[in-house]
Amino acid sequence: NTIGTINGAAQFLLVGMFLGLAYWLVSAKGKKQLSVFLRICIGATVISTVLLLFVLDFWVFWMILIVGVLVLGMFVFLQGAEFPESKRLIVPFVLLCLGVVMLFVSAPIQIDLPLVVSPSYETSWSIAKQATGDSASSLFFGSGPGTYLFDYQLYKPVGVNGSAFWQTDFDRAKSWAMTLFATMGLLATALWFLFIAWMGSKALGRLLVKKDKEQWKLVYVVFAGWIVSVVSHLFYSSNMTLQYLFWLLSGLLAAGLYTKIKEKKFSRAPRLGLVASLGFGVVAVLLLV
Repeated sequence: NTIGTINGAAQFLLVGMFLGLAYWLVSAKGKKQLSVFLRICIGATVISTVLLLFVLDFWVFWMILIVGVLVLGMFVFLQGAEFPESKRLIVPFVLLCLGVVMLFVSAPIQIDLPLVVSPSYETSWSIAKQATGDSASSLFFGSGPGTYLFDYQLYKPVGVNGSAFWQTDFDRAKSWAMTLFATMGLLATALWFLFIAWMGSKALGRLLVKKDKEQWKLVYVVFAGWIVSVVSHLFYSSNMTLQYLFWLLSGLLAAGLYTKIKEKKFSRAPRLGLVASLGFGVVAVLLLV
């Protein structure tokens, strides 16, 4: 696939599935309902995601599925008027029951796939603590971006040398959050969690207090996919594609939350236009460097 590992594809599909389900749940009925093409795409995404989850049968993904359905259903009770057809809720309810059951039983589909191996949560946390415990600089700034491979080589458990993975090096922890803590330190990790808390509280504030109907639907749809992406980063590793998806959804969510527009016409303020052009050029050069 074009996402990365098969587990990465499952994470990507989970986000897409909940975006589609949320869009379908709040879409109007009658003449203004979703087109047949969109409904087919959403249905195909749901079926593909569930089948892949069955094949992988990984408890983390079933847990993410459950969290996503609970987020979808929470607003049904709080803002029930925005959901035109209650019978559509059958699909999320079936997914919720499926996720809960699959946490305790094995999947009926057994396919021999390449294994995706990663350090355990315990090992990942131990390495992160040791990588940030050398000095105050390491604590606040970590070992450096992209250096988890060296952290693993330095601090991996001795017991690994007696296993089949004695010669295997890992470039990321079990979860992206632990990788961030080990390589970027406490400061970057705290800022990321602060960003999540800030965006989440703003989104919940908008969803609990309905003002503009169409704006509410937009925030609801994007928030459903965004929260699934957040949980995925907390409990499992990430890659460039999943990172791009997370920040794209964050930008879309921010665009739905902050609707006030400030206009500045450079024709009326040529000095401001000159400063903006120079600033853009400087930023572009710095990014290139």
